Amino acid sequence: MNVLSFPSKIKVILLFAFVYLAVGVIIDVVFLGMAIQDIQWLSSTLNALVVSAVCITIILYSSSGMVSFLGGKVNPPDFRTDESPVIDTASNLMHSRWQSIGGKLFLTNKALYFRAHPFNLKRPNLNIELSEVLNFSPAKVSSTIDNGLIVETKDGTYTFVLNSRNEFTNLLKDHCKNIQNV
Repeated sequence: MNVLSFPSKIKVILLFAFVYLAVGVIIDVVFLGMAIQDIQWLSSTLNALVVSAVCITIILYSSSGMVSFLGGKVNPPDFRTDESPVIDTASNLMHSRWQSIGGKLFLTNKALYFRAHPFNLKRPNLNIELSEVLNFSPAKVSSTIDNGLIVETKDGTYTFVLNSRNEFTNLLKDHCKNIQNV
């Protein structure tokens, strides 16, 4: 995670303040015809500038917390002792035709796990035992993009969006066969 150093934060605050002040002067002089000598204009601009600088400072100082919250790391599931991870990939769990939940899809030799990243308002944890998978097939997402994977179980049907769908599907097929042969 790359967090800004203190001198960089000061530079960003000063740059923001300068741009904010310059845009304010241009808008006021050009569109409103106000003169720079007007004390009321200067007072309100300086007040807005101080408030903006304080807000930017708070945002920059909490940037490490914001980065971990917004782009937060997805924690892998707690694997059982008889499980071994096979592959994990960035994935979306389709909630509806146009809405998805971003996260990571994990495949082990025993189960399929989906973990949502912290940015989502909904953060479902999905655990599917490979023995419960009735069928799975590639699919087009939103009828246009060919990177979906539909997994059918007795409890429901789940649609995932994957970048490495072919590799994931082949590994899923191999491990589902291994489960059925045991």
